[in-house]
Amino acid sequence: MKAKRIKAAGYLLIAMITFALINPLAAHHGWSAYENDNTLELTGVIREAGCSNPHGFVCLQGDDGKGKI
Repeated sequence: MKAKRIKAAGYLLIAMITFALINPLAAHHGWSAYENDNTLELTGVIREAGCSNPHGFVCLQGDDGKGKI
């Protein structure tokens, strides 16, 4: 009987640790800040592109519509 309790406690501990590690990741990748119905078109020259864990990035040089860069 004692071995079953220890095994159950071990499973509970693993589940708690897993939840503690995964929960912040799920919160980080929420979609509430995105407007999926609106598209954005950018024009310009890509000056730099890369990946900085965990996200990629693009540095774009363009004008402001008045000829200024």
